[in-house]
Amino acid sequence: MAKGFIASAETSTRNKPRYELLSAAAVANAIFAAKEATLSDRERFVLRCIRDGRRASRRDFKIVASLESKGLVHHYAGTTVALKPPAAEEADPIWLPNTLVTGSSEGEQPPVWRLRSAGDIWALRLLVDLYYAHNLRDDGGISPGVIRQTFERTMVGEHGIFNVWGFKAGGPTLWWKLPFEAHRERPKEADKDHPIWATIQHLQREGLLSFVPHLWDNDSDEAEIIHGYGIGNAGEQLEFEMASAAHRAALAMIPDFKAEKATRGGYYYFAPVLNTRPNVQMIGVARLRYRPHTSRTGDWYGELLKNGPVWVDRYREYTENAARKIA
Repeated sequence: MAKGFIASAETSTRNKPRYELLSAAAVANAIFAAKEATLSDRERFVLRCIRDGRRASRRDFKIVASLESKGLVHHYAGTTVALKPPAAEEADPIWLPNTLVTGSSEGEQPPVWRLRSAGDIWALRLLVDLYYAHNLRDDGGISPGVIRQTFERTMVGEHGIFNVWGFKAGGPTLWWKLPFEAHRERPKEADKDHPIWATIQHLQREGLLSFVPHLWDNDSDEAEIIHGYGIGNAGEQLEFEMASAAHRAALAMIPDFKAEKATRGGYYYFAPVLNTRPNVQMIGVARLRYRPHTSRTGDWYGELLKNGPVWVDRYREYTENAARKIA
């Protein structure tokens, strides 16, 4: 509090203290105020003259130099101007789940505590910044235009109005924007990957971040999600059920030898897709484990509960129809 980074909340009491993080602009103003509090009367007078657009006296050149060293004025091209703290910006909050600080109801240690104990400040910063880009309702997690797990695809076969696709998991890729922009200039050791990848792997090992595969109708910036395709430990129960139902339906539509050939090539995940979607793609969407209680989270989960069973039933119907046709 003495440094001006936090302040007591309005609801704070002596027995139950509560604190608020101040905005960047508020912190900058507090820093400026702290600097000015250390000034002598003469330094305050000279600073006031400069702010009013008046020239400081020549005999005060040492004072001007001192003010410049403190970051209160700037001398450029023969002119001295007073610096100002940044203006307050419009609020653009990041909604964080309480479990980051309190831990889960199962007694798991708080993620913030675990990352701090590991001494990985970059991982802690990235975790917080990722929540800013986390949009479950529209992207199923973090936008694939920021970070994604790639998949290769191959058409395994055709069945009536369906193309049966196989997908092979690839590695992650990211773009230097939004939560990753601050990491771009981090020091990099020779012959080693950029340290951002170690940070991402740290979050994955801690179970805070995973890549949940999704079927998308294409791979363009305007693509829309068809549905989630849960694999391994990545996804919700309904997403696992949709993946399993899609895989069984695909196997029912193609001969065994075609499925075996695709599997030998590393294409382990199958799905039948209407041939009106010839550019379908599987993309692993980065998703944070703990979710804030926001309307977006509620909308996403409501849509999953609504549409998940529909897709499972649809794939089961495809499987039964394919079996009857083969029989």
